[in-house]
Amino acid sequence: MSEMMNTSITLGQIHTIYKKIGGSDGWEAAQRDDVTIKLLDAKQELFDRTGRRVPLLDSKIEIFRADDCDKFVQPDIDYAYRLNRLARFFPTGTQFISVEEFEIQSNSLLNRLKQDIRLSNLLNGTYLPICLPKIEKSGNYGEVLSVFIEALKKSYLEQFPKRKFYNLVKKDELLTMCSIVENNHRGLINKIARVPIVGILFFPFQGFPVSAQIEQMVALPNFLYFCDPECLLPPKSFALSGAIDIATAIIAYPDILVNGEKGTLDLSCSATSLGWDATFEFSSSRSELGILRNTNICLNISSSVNTGGLLFFQSEH
Repeated sequence: MSEMMNTSITLGQIHTIYKKIGGSDGWEAAQRDDVTIKLLDAKQELFDRTGRRVPLLDSKIEIFRADDCDKFVQPDIDYAYRLNRLARFFPTGTQFISVEEFEIQSNSLLNRLKQDIRLSNLLNGTYLPICLPKIEKSGNYGEVLSVFIEALKKSYLEQFPKRKFYNLVKKDELLTMCSIVENNHRGLINKIARVPIVGILFFPFQGFPVSAQIEQMVALPNFLYFCDPECLLPPKSFALSGAIDIATAIIAYPDILVNGEKGTLDLSCSATSLGWDATFEFSSSRSELGILRNTNICLNISSSVNTGGLLFFQSEH
């Protein structure tokens, strides 16, 4: 005998659940059986005391142990200095926001995380406020990325004038083989065609292969709908990092991310692919910074000195 619906449920309660599953998008996806809805412990921490993602219990992908000695140093955030670095190295006229707005939006995002017990441990790791500029391009990811790579090269060589910069990704690969493999990152890129975006970049995937990072993201949006009873965290506020947001962070924070000192990690751009078997990777040493074609994506290989990024940003409802 099928279970009858509880007639004491109010319209207001139904509306609360409706918002928590992502509004009309989540509702329609559930009706089509495109997604599943899980009831999860609202107090379960998703990140450990160091800010690293707690792996899924049922994951079959090997994840490397993170070494506490290998990690980025958290800087004091000088919003004016970091935004000025971005504005100087992008083409003249590139649209950013004001320093004041950059700081206000960044603090708003940080405060949201502090208030959520399951997400607040992210702030125990390195976090970097960034502003992605408005970039109007044809929609080709590689074409948009080429603007960021040129700005990154200028930023790095000014910061480290005695070092070398090289890019092993060929131009035709960039324009014809570059694609997005994670939906929230795709939404992020669509949005910067209209407005600049402020986000907080974290590095919680140290030792996670690219496939494991993508696996974590598949679970994360479902968790977010249940994080906040008032739905202050809109769905799709986290995006797996790709080449564009990591490049932006390097432009603003070369002294933190690519200084080549002990503890500097290689950065996987896991939300973007180069063909079916590779992704971008930024690798630095005391003498150089390189953009590599990482083909370990199919082999589920990573190491304790490699990490992917996670961008927290204000998505659209």
